[in-house]
Amino acid sequence: MKDFNIYSESEDKYTDKTVVENELDLFIQEIDVLFSTSKFDVLGDPGFGTNIEDILWKTNISASKIEQELSDAVRNSCFMNEFFEWKIKVNIIRGQLRDIAVIDVKITRSDIENQTVQYIFK
Repeated sequence: MKDFNIYSESEDKYTDKTVVENELDLFIQEIDVLFSTSKFDVLGDPGFGTNIEDILWKTNISASKIEQELSDAVRNSCFMNEFFEWKIKVNIIRGQLRDIAVIDVKITRSDIENQTVQYIFK
């Protein structure tokens, strides 16, 4: 499987390769796109996305509920999820105006070193 590299030079995950072929990198890229997309942003697939920003701003939702919603989104929208074991852990830090979510996605498979990718939404 191959995909275009979506990262710019200013991002930590940038590489000078135009095409991504490594399965782990493809999966992480899928998660990055999913977590940075709001529902209804993708024409023809209104269910794609996570609305993390809206959830943090507008609601007082539990970490376990967010974990479940994000896990469902990854399972339904990320093709590469089938090739790995993965778990999402959410830690909510309560703020005065808005909460902060620290989201860890732990990815494992027998032939790779375990990897945790962290996302912070504030």
